[in-house]
Amino acid sequence: MVPGVRYSRRDSGRNMDRKPRNGYRLVPLAVVLASALSLQAHGGEGLAFEDHVQYLTGGENSTGVAAADIDGDGDIDLFFSNRWTHDVTTLLNDGQGFFVAGQAVGVGVTPRYVRAADFNGDDAPDCTTPDYDGSSVSIVLNDGSGILQFHQSVDVYRPAVLDIVDFDSDGDNDVLVAHWDEDSSQPSQALAMMSVLFNDGSGNFTAGEPATIGIQPRGMDVTDFNNDGLPDAIVCNLASNDMDLLINAGDATFLPTMILDAPHQPRYVTAGDWNDDGAEDIAVVSKSTAIIEFQRHDGALGFTTTQSLATMSNPHSCTNVDLDLDGDLDVLVSHVGSFNVSIYLNDGQGTFAPRWNLYSPNGPAEVITADLDGDGLPDIVTANTNNHTCSVHLNALDYEAPSCQADLDGNGAVDVLDLLLVIQNWMSCEGGTCPPGDINESGQIDIIDLLYLLEAWGECPV
Repeated sequence: MVPGVRYSRRDSGRNMDRKPRNGYRLVPLAVVLASALSLQAHGGEGLAFEDHVQYLTGGENSTGVAAADIDGDGDIDLFFSNRWTHDVTTLLNDGQGFFVAGQAVGVGVTPRYVRAADFNGDDAPDCTTPDYDGSSVSIVLNDGSGILQFHQSVDVYRPAVLDIVDFDSDGDNDVLVAHWDEDSSQPSQALAMMSVLFNDGSGNFTAGEPATIGIQPRGMDVTDFNNDGLPDAIVCNLASNDMDLLINAGDATFLPTMILDAPHQPRYVTAGDWNDDGAEDIAVVSKSTAIIEFQRHDGALGFTTTQSLATMSNPHSCTNVDLDLDGDLDVLVSHVGSFNVSIYLNDGQGTFAPRWNLYSPNGPAEVITADLDGDGLPDIVTANTNNHTCSVHLNALDYEAPSCQADLDGNGAVDVLDLLLVIQNWMSCEGGTCPPGDINESGQIDIIDLLYLLEAWGECPV
């Protein structure tokens, strides 16, 4: 056996039959309340947010949130998983980043998170939850107008976290779920499992043969770590104090699990290319020591810690996005033990500044980003565990797109011909030299240039 690699004790049978579990209950959604609260932020040059607004999610102990256009009206709505009411609830966007009550649908017992994607090929976002105390994964389908219906329960013992991706490259979305091993004598102290729930294309799922991971998995992310075009997974394990990298073998299985170093009690992990070298790096938060550790990927599945920065108390989740629109990925951390979302700004070389705290009260459990008001800027949403709410932070960054710098072909207008040049030359700068399309002169043709171009769309001013 190879050191640093986990091997499964299960060596036969790709698929395991699962008996459906039908129990669920519907919980009425409460009336949405919204209240503008004051913003208290420190530092963070280049960042600005409107006063945050809280909405009742319609459930109790909301610890998971996902963003998607639930009702098909062209703007981004929100799903929430609620641990105490055992349901998924929705808030629907009015197009300006303000929300009204949607629907509640019962799922299994204690849904920790919710993830959204199209499961049955109708282009409407469905959702799934890991039901920790119910030992199930729930599948909920959307009829395309925002009406949700419970569809399937897949038996999975103590599922902690999950994500959605087309793992077997068959054109439909599968579910990756990290869970405990029910066959061990002490599951809470034993190596856990990563299972793939394979989609038949109609939203019906069957569990495949699991891979072995560490003890008590908590957070995970999915991306292509070895640049082979296939989705891989990384998961952090709270009790074994490590992380596991699971590389897609290309045959609907994983290669042997690779063990990675992690800070003590790693709670959540996010992956992104911090230094724009084409390799996916990672950031992981430690629950016990209140730090975030940034690890650099060498491109050959080797990871080295480059920074360790303080978080606030009891960090719970993390994610990444280019929050200040400077062309690199920044990292956000939520805390159930602090009234803050901490933001770590990237200098473009993969070095992060100390935290900038965005006031976000009532136990923000999970943090995500999405453009909620259609202005092209990433906004922030948290699911709050303490008062059955979510917090919406609309990005108020004041950026001005160069007007006719986006007129790449010099015809006096920013139009489809300029858009085609940006697409044609996407990510094609080399050695500091760029073909037409680097509108913000960042040294790369990327999403920021596209935003500038769209902002300047139309006739150039005389």
